[in-house]
Amino acid sequence: MALGNVIHYPLALCAPLFLQNALGASAAAAGLMLAVLPLATALASPLSGWLADRFNAATVAASGLLIIVIGICGYSRLQADAAYSLVITALTCVGVGIGIFTPANQTAAFSAVKQEDYGVLAAMLSSFGTAAGTVGTAVAAALLMESAGGTKLWTDPQSFAAAQQFAFTCLAPIGILALAATLKSRREPPVLKQAS
Repeated sequence: MALGNVIHYPLALCAPLFLQNALGASAAAAGLMLAVLPLATALASPLSGWLADRFNAATVAASGLLIIVIGICGYSRLQADAAYSLVITALTCVGVGIGIFTPANQTAAFSAVKQEDYGVLAAMLSSFGTAAGTVGTAVAAALLMESAGGTKLWTDPQSFAAAQQFAFTCLAPIGILALAATLKSRREPPVLKQAS
């Protein structure tokens, strides 16, 4: 979960700036376009829970993570003249991926520990996920500045788009590592819970 958050958390920083500074969207239009990500997450989450209860939860989580990576790769190719529909498609893809990945990943994690450890696991999932997302955002910001440098990043739409492409292209391989880790956990036998 932590590695997945590293690659999609930076969207909260970059997407609004890209929509307004590079594409020239109004604040209202940018807000409406950004809303598709949490909406897609909310709509996909119940499906993920249903699938995780009936099939291998790690496999469902891996499917969600793959969709996130595809969305991030699509977002990383957006240029300063990108159509709004491409931005919406990429954000929707990431949102659906998050909605499928998160519940299934939590189901897989909770099924691997004893019931008395649920509280500790919940705290770890929450804190590690948030910390990883914060680190991912900081790394993305550093990559943006390194690529474009100085005030040019904020004044030239082409520079911002290119810097954003560089940042998300650098982050995308982390998603591949997260996917590999999720698939590896699918093959490992679950911890047997002791009967109380």
